[in-house]
Amino acid sequence: MSHYLVMRLRGHLQSWGGHTHEDVRPTNLFPTKSAIVGIVGNAMGLNRLREEDMKMLKEIDDSVSVSFRVNCQGTILTDYHTVQGAPTANNSPRNVVITHRQYLNGADFTALLEGRLPVLEKYAQALKKPERTLNLGRRCCIPSRFIFQEIVEAEDVIEAFSLAPPRWKGETESISDGIIYTEGNEGPCVDVRDRCRYGHGHWFDSRRYMVLGPNSAGG
Repeated sequence: MSHYLVMRLRGHLQSWGGHTHEDVRPTNLFPTKSAIVGIVGNAMGLNRLREEDMKMLKEIDDSVSVSFRVNCQGTILTDYHTVQGAPTANNSPRNVVITHRQYLNGADFTALLEGRLPVLEKYAQALKKPERTLNLGRRCCIPSRFIFQEIVEAEDVIEAFSLAPPRWKGETESISDGIIYTEGNEGPCVDVRDRCRYGHGHWFDSRRYMVLGPNSAGG
């Protein structure tokens, strides 16, 4: 049996990484592991400008594996504004440019963190009483529900998702049949650009997720 920390990521707007330039900032269609590490680190009050805190973010990354269930995919919304002196996707001269920033509108995800129980309990305590305001990818993306749900014990990811709260009080739609993305290399997979190293500067690489189809959890 394994232990899983259950997080609910729901809000009017979310934005999850993607290959970015100053004038084009897309979002992935589901959260990334580094985003989850960032949420936990933010709850713990970590500061990316401090070297010792960057080491702690690396420890968080190494201590858990993550999985995501798409409860509601939402729709992509593109916002724009002007920025002076920003680098662009086509390396055009740096002058005033219009930036395009994508968000997921109305999306809803359940995230699982699999790890040792004492470690998950430490993260749960931070999420219950965060040091800072938590967000869903960007500071303007405020969650509409509490992020921490519970810690469950299950044989595998599929069972853990079946134990995760299927809906909030008052919700009528079923969300137990969404697509699941879980860290791994077997079967159908997708590669997502994500921060995989922690240190000075930005260190990005591809992180691989197995794709489990609808009705895999709770069907």
